[in-house]
Amino acid sequence: MNEQEMGFRTQIVGGFQRDDVLRYIETTNQVFTARIEALERDLAQARQDAEQESARAGEFSAQAAEFSAKDAEILERLGAMTLSEDSLRSELETVRAELSTQTAAAQRLAAENSSLRAENAAYAEELRELRRKCSEYESAKGHMTEIELRAYRQAKELEAKSQAEAAHVRRECDEMVAKLKRQLNTANDAYRLLLVHAQEDFAAMQKQAGELLSNFEAIGGQLSVPAKASSRARDAVTEVLGCIRGKGED
Repeated sequence: MNEQEMGFRTQIVGGFQRDDVLRYIETTNQVFTARIEALERDLAQARQDAEQESARAGEFSAQAAEFSAKDAEILERLGAMTLSEDSLRSELETVRAELSTQTAAAQRLAAENSSLRAENAAYAEELRELRRKCSEYESAKGHMTEIELRAYRQAKELEAKSQAEAAHVRRECDEMVAKLKRQLNTANDAYRLLLVHAQEDFAAMQKQAGELLSNFEAIGGQLSVPAKASSRARDAVTEVLGCIRGKGED
């Protein structure tokens, strides 16, 4: 078996193309056919030589005694040719058996190659489907990213707007509180001033009422006013003084 045949047998099955396998089968078939034809030609030539030698031996049968040595040589050559013929036949059968084995192996490889091609086509279709889904996923992912970015920007804008409005409200509240504090301080100052004036007026009224009561008692004693009338007058002045004190406390 030559190196090409041995290499073919040791190669991985899936690594062959169908055309290469068929080309190899055709080449191998041509080689073995040529060898068979050559062996058949050699066999025919050997038979022809044997026939010629036999004819020559018959022609020289009368000279058998004279050519006994040559006849023995011829017989020896015939025996060698017979052995060569048997060897050639055996080699021919071996070549035919090997060719049959190689043909069966090539057919099996061709079938496996066809199956692998079908599987490869299925894988290619699956790959195209996966690539299509991947493309759709990338497109959807880009769309979702755009939506998320838009939502993020809107949220940031809303947050900035809310913060601005909150800052504006805080400023207005601070201004309103400051204004109320100023108004309260102004009212407090006015109330304190009014209280001071009221306290001063109350003190003056108390003083006048006390003086009036003292004068009334003095006048009553001088004029001999009846006790009952003097008591009523004193009670009235005391009541007025009590009202003044009550208002002053308020």
